[in-house]
Amino acid sequence: MPRERSPDRDKAKQIWFENNGKLKLKDLAAELGLRETQIRKWKSQDCGMIH
Repeated sequence: MPRERSPDRDKAKQIWFENNGKLKLKDLAAELGLRETQIRKWKSQDCGMIH
């Protein structure tokens, strides 16, 4: 059975779009209290966040 999707993932995507994709990943990670590598992984998996 797959893991439940993290609510932080949706928050990260929302914040990313609110900042027009101009927010640095390390700043986004700090805002959510997560590792930058986690944000980078989500970004690569979510087609809407790839630029």
